[in-house]
Amino acid sequence: MEIGEKIRLYRELRGLTQDQLGELSGIYSATIRKYELGIRNPKQDQLIKIANGLGINVSVFYDFDIETVGDVAALLFILDEHSTVEFTGERGEDGTYRSGEVTLRFDDFRLNRLLSEWADLKDIISKAKASAKEGDTIDGLPIEKWSEESTQLFKLRQMQNKILLSDKKGISIKIENKKKD
Repeated sequence: MEIGEKIRLYRELRGLTQDQLGELSGIYSATIRKYELGIRNPKQDQLIKIANGLGINVSVFYDFDIETVGDVAALLFILDEHSTVEFTGERGEDGTYRSGEVTLRFDDFRLNRLLSEWADLKDIISKAKASAKEGDTIDGLPIEKWSEESTQLFKLRQMQNKILLSDKKGISIKIENKKKD
C-alpha cells in the first residue's frame, strides 16, 4: 500500500475529511488530496505533521521489508532491548528449548495485553470467516470487508498509544490527544 493510500485509510478511519486533516496537520487540504491521489509524495516533515494530525505514530506510513528470519530477529532484538522478552515452551532432555515450540512473553503488561487483544481479534475473525455463508454480513459489511476494517481499526487504536522508549523505565505509554476542542 502506497503512503497516499495509507493517509486516506487512516483519515477515513478517524472519520475526518481532507479539510479537517489539513486543519489538524497545518497542511493545505489540496496538498493532502495530492498525497492521497499519489500525485505528490510527502517529505518526512509533512508526514510527521499528518501523523500528528491523525494522532498516530509516523512509523505507520512506512513499510518494513520482512523477508527473512533475520529481519524478524532484528525486530525481536530491538523489543528485547526495551522490554525484556521472556520465553516459555517445552524443553528437551538437555534443558534446551525444542525448535518451533517456544512462546514469547514480555515483562511489560501493556505489550502482553496488546498481544492478547490482537489474538482475540484474530480468533473472532477466523471464527466469523469459518462459519460465514456466501452473502453473510456483519454490521452490514461482507465478512471479508468487515474483517479488514476491524483489523485496521484495531491497529489504529493501538497506534494512538505512543510507546516511548527510555533506558530508565523500559517501555511507557503516552497517550496524546491532538484533536482541537
